[in-house]
Amino acid sequence: ICKDGNIIAGNINLGNKIIVQAESQSKWLKSILKESTGKNYHVMPVIVFPGWFVQPMPEYLKKRIWILNPVAISSFIKSEPIRIQESDMHLAAFHISRYIRMYN
Repeated sequence: ICKDGNIIAGNINLGNKIIVQAESQSKWLKSILKESTGKNYHVMPVIVFPGWFVQPMPEYLKKRIWILNPVAISSFIKSEPIRIQESDMHLAAFHISRYIRMYN
């Protein structure tokens, strides 16, 4: 559950640090892709809770971050408008794979 910008799992309030971290990571990935490809990519932060029932998010939050059960990811992606061409998707995947090999 996301309430007042905080994630609540069961009876535990996890706060907003998970959301802040996911948003920071998406900005980092967006900057890496811009630096390596020269293109601007839309990078949506996603938080998943495997095995948990995740209540639907408020509309204002869906535009900012997705908080989901992993089973729901494909339906969320399918309902999104197409933002990039397939060739740009492959370009991004290639640059991410090179980055991973270079720094791991």
